Amino acid sequence: MRFLFPLFLAWVMSASAAEPLVVETVSPRTAQADADLVLLGQLEPVQNSQLGFELAGRVTSILVDEGDAVAAGQVLATLDTDLLRAQRRELIAAIEQAEAALRLAEVSLKRLNEARSQGAITDQNLDEAQQAKQDAEGRLAVLNAQLSGLDIQLDKHQLLAPYDGFVIAKRLSAGTVVAPGTAVLGLNSQSLRLRVGLPDSGGQPAALKLASGERLPIQRSVPQRDAVTGLQSVLVDWPLERSGLAGDWIRVQTTGMPSKRDWELPLSAVTRLAGIWGGYRVINDRAVFTELNILATDGQTTRVNGRINESDRFIANGLHRVVPDLPVRALP
Repeated sequence: MRFLFPLFLAWVMSASAAEPLVVETVSPRTAQADADLVLLGQLEPVQNSQLGFELAGRVTSILVDEGDAVAAGQVLATLDTDLLRAQRRELIAAIEQAEAALRLAEVSLKRLNEARSQGAITDQNLDEAQQAKQDAEGRLAVLNAQLSGLDIQLDKHQLLAPYDGFVIAKRLSAGTVVAPGTAVLGLNSQSLRLRVGLPDSGGQPAALKLASGERLPIQRSVPQRDAVTGLQSVLVDWPLERSGLAGDWIRVQTTGMPSKRDWELPLSAVTRLAGIWGGYRVINDRAVFTELNILATDGQTTRVNGRINESDRFIANGLHRVVPDLPVRALP
């Protein structure tokens, strides 16, 4: 049987060579070079946080739910503080005792100073009284510092909103024991911005334009291209008075953006090979992968540029069946 496998493989290869894949082809159409590009941008929150406690403990309450609007500084959730509050009561009692001891030391020192002026006590007695007063002051300072540290821990048992925003996720429920940093709530800021990916067209537009005609000035650009799409992100502040939710897709046009010569292909004629966008041209009855720079898409066609021309024939669909150098037969 093992001798038959090479023969079978050779038969399959010869059959494949004898019967090339039949494909439909399409030629790229010239896109108007000076037309404004139509791009899709996505709304995103200016700030997005996964909120958790700095300390470990048992969650006693979550005071908000998904969709709630919250204000900066608002208490969102709490941890159990029974043990800390018991320790605080003990510290308060110890501080009261230390304050009483300090008052007694101060009174004793005052009396000894009066007696010293009359020669009734020695210098050693006065030194001992002064030392007792200093010890009482030190003890009280240590206890007050411990109380301050305990109060800080108690504050950290409350989860506060760092900014005005909306609760977008509730990760767990009351009664859960959490480790430090465990995400309890997801929070988005109320302020939104529009992120748009720009193609490499030799420049950057001064503004983007909505379908309504409203111009949105570009505030910032990210000095890096996306590893997958090759697009550079620009950020536009989204006015609070405009409707929109984080995640919404917004169609915009570029204004005053220089462009290379662009082409249009069906979206089905574009694919990605080893992380590179492109399509398959038919050359000498073979599928030849050709790199393309993706500029924009409307869901049916895609706007591209690259080293192509209008006489090229691209495989129009079914690219999942195609590999480089595959023998093909193009339909007329």
